[in-house]
Amino acid sequence: MMECYSRTWGGDGNGLAACSHSWEIAKPFWPLLRALDADHWLAFQRTQRGLRLADPAAYDTLLTNELATLTAKHGWTESEARRLLESDDYLSGPQDAWLVPTVLDQRIRHWLAPLASAQVAIRGRYKADEPPPSGLVDMCQLTYRPDQMTVLDVGRWPLSVQLLVAARTGIVSPSHRAQLEEGGSFAQQVISVKDDDLSQVLELAWTGQVDPIFRWMGTEGAPRDSEFTAEGFLTGTPLAQSRLGCSWFTKWRPGLDKEPVVVICGDSAEDFCYAFTRQRVVGNTYWLPNRTWACRQAWRDPSPNPDTGPLHVLANAEREPAHLVVIAHINDQ
Repeated sequence: MMECYSRTWGGDGNGLAACSHSWEIAKPFWPLLRALDADHWLAFQRTQRGLRLADPAAYDTLLTNELATLTAKHGWTESEARRLLESDDYLSGPQDAWLVPTVLDQRIRHWLAPLASAQVAIRGRYKADEPPPSGLVDMCQLTYRPDQMTVLDVGRWPLSVQLLVAARTGIVSPSHRAQLEEGGSFAQQVISVKDDDLSQVLELAWTGQVDPIFRWMGTEGAPRDSEFTAEGFLTGTPLAQSRLGCSWFTKWRPGLDKEPVVVICGDSAEDFCYAFTRQRVVGNTYWLPNRTWACRQAWRDPSPNPDTGPLHVLANAEREPAHLVVIAHINDQ
């Protein structure tokens, strides 16, 4: 979805709600979704192309099995079978059934009143490495196109770290990049995140900035320069560029400036999606997928110091936070 949002104009302002296999949404999401007040509801559709991007090994295994089936069952040659299986239409085809239950559809329309038809509330599908659904603007179709885009390469780190970074910077899919390059003047800057960079990159992903005084100290105690500390570093990232020409408004209400800093601890899709959406609705919300791993690996401290660990950084990410609230596993609330 970060790749899809990066290609959708205004995508950085969108929210996410995780559904179970039976299309159920956890209770804590509903008040948050009402506050988000989305105009359009769409769902992510798993496809063969998406599998090829997300898990190349699994895709290769599936492709090999399907090639063998087609050649044995229909007598096709391998090249004929491959031509079908690697065609755009086949790669865009759904991997699973996509039928939204009536109960969920009615609840969305009755309680959230999106700009939908009287027949269906979820009006389209996002698919990996494809333009956004009808009615939404493709970044590749805008008159203005950026000359450069900055992406962070975190492929060597766990998926939780990749997702944290992607939620802040976005992701560029192969076809998105290819369309931008067609203009002739586009350049993509790829920055590899090394071991020494991880703690700073996590701080950037959580807070949107890196403290140049306390977090960037070299071995002799002198500050060391880095691209991550540069002013406006995030403006060149894909998700930030999806805001081109857009304005960001926060609905004011009494006590908004007193909202607590909320840290969601947990590895589930619900945990990530809730933190992602609350950050966009209220702010001061951070996803901590695994406290033990983050403390010991990102801060290199076998006995994490509460004054320098992730919770300290998150609690001080905003000026004068009223409270720090830690929620473990949003689906259990």
